[in-house]
Amino acid sequence: MLNFRNTNIFFLIVLAIFIPFQIKAGLSILWYLLILITYVSILFYGSYYVCSGFFIKVFCKGNTLEKQIAITFDDGPMESYTPQILDILKTFGVRATFFCIGERAKENIQLLKRMHQEGHDIGSHSFSHSFWYDLMPAKKMLADLKKCNN
Repeated sequence: MLNFRNTNIFFLIVLAIFIPFQIKAGLSILWYLLILITYVSILFYGSYYVCSGFFIKVFCKGNTLEKQIAITFDDGPMESYTPQILDILKTFGVRATFFCIGERAKENIQLLKRMHQEGHDIGSHSFSHSFWYDLMPAKKMLADLKKCNN
């Protein structure tokens, strides 16, 4: 099965095979470049196609005969858009999930309370939503998520 763990193991084995050949026969650096490009391409595939389940198990669709969709909103709440969205959802009796940024939620407590009172789900979208979030060490990510949840 193509997943992150198996991909890493496979490429470590490939490198373990290639390195002795490099020492004995002096393989071209192009072979290593080809291995690197292949590895990065597989990682890109796993990152771009979330439903592939490359990094973690995911559910991209349910097994149901009902006609249902999940509506989600990210990066809020924002005073300029969220009230109108909540009004529309209320008009049609629809509930959604709002993934909120902690800094914005802190500034818009009333909107957060309204989301909750109207039966919407609220999820964490980090506290800072830093541009560099994906490159943060795991401990810093966890601290940022905990700060948002608090």
